[in-house]
Amino acid sequence: MKKNSVASELISLKISTNRISWGEMGAKEKFSQKLDILFLIGERELHSPKDIMRELVMAKSNVALICNGLCSSGYIVKRNSGKNKKEIGYYITKVGTQYLNNRLEEIENMLGDIPVDALKKVNDKLWGVN
Repeated sequence: MKKNSVASELISLKISTNRISWGEMGAKEKFSQKLDILFLIGERELHSPKDIMRELVMAKSNVALICNGLCSSGYIVKRNSGKNKKEIGYYITKVGTQYLNNRLEEIENMLGDIPVDALKKVNDKLWGVN
């Protein structure tokens, strides 16, 4: 495989973005997954555990564990969803929104000189892949 191929750069980018999203807590805390879930709830407005599981390709138990931690930290709340009382949804709190915005701003300050259109083009293409 060529060193500067799209595939090798993409895998390298994934590894790098994992490092960025760990923040001050480090990998031991699985902070990358916490930030991913907080982003999906706050920015993409995915509230259902099933939707979060599908987007992150995670087991139900792992999503529940991380979401329980986010609830304990006050970043999200768990509520019954809609008509079916058995279905739950996760919703971001003011504290969670503030924390997410701070983390997004940190990342923006670190990488803000990269053209957003280029990232959006790659992201749009990857979201279309099953």
